[in-house]
This record gives sequence, C-alpha cells and structure tokens, in this order.
Amino acid sequence: MRPDGGGRIMMRDWDFDAMADAATPAHPHPPFVHDLLDRVVTVLPTLAGARVEAARIAVRPIPGDDLPVVGYVPGVDGLYVMVGHGAITHGPLVARLAAHEIAFGECCARLEPYRPERLVTPLTSVG
Repeated sequence: MRPDGGGRIMMRDWDFDAMADAATPAHPHPPFVHDLLDRVVTVLPTLAGARVEAARIAVRPIPGDDLPVVGYVPGVDGLYVMVGHGAITHGPLVARLAAHEIAFGECCARLEPYRPERLVTPLTSVG
C-alpha cells in the first residue's frame, strides 16, 4: 500500500501477480481486486466501506532473480539503470548511492551484488 494522491491508496500484493496477466481486463474489476481491499482493511480499518475506484493491470519489470538492478548497462555508454520493487524500504538509500556513483564516477561496493551484468551480456556491434 502507498498513498497515491487525492486521498487515494494504491494497493497490491505479490500473490495477485499470478491471478492476472497483460490480457486481464481492468474493467469490470477482477474479483481479486475486492479481495485485496478486504486485506487492506485488516491493516487500515479506517478504509472499511471504501470502494475500488480503478484497477490497473500491468506487467511489472522484475528481474529474473527478484533482486534490484542498479548500475551502468554493459555495452551501452552512459546508460545507468535502477529497477527494483522495494522502493519504500530501500529506494532512498539506493537513490543516494546511485546518485553518488553517477555524479562522482565512484563505484559503491554496497551496490555490487545488483549490477546489470549479472543478467545481461554486453552488446556488440553488428557488422
């Protein structure tokens, strides 16, 4: 859950990923959307009686090993990526460390386990 502006709450849960794919229609709302609201009410009882305003179905970019990806992409000059889904827990730290790497050109040892090269091979020119 997270605030989504205008008094709205954005909700999601990992187990719902298996219940939808890119072809799942967002309207009418899939039944699992209401199940999610029921779960959220157990944590935030003040949302009892709230209604689901909208559902968004998307394919989220999640690396194959479920870990964040942070760093320069091998073979693509100047392309620095940050992909992860723990924004509320590690986003501020990762952003600060990445900004330091980009601004000062110094590699941060704390980010080494999350480098893109663990998942991709460098691009080579075709010729």
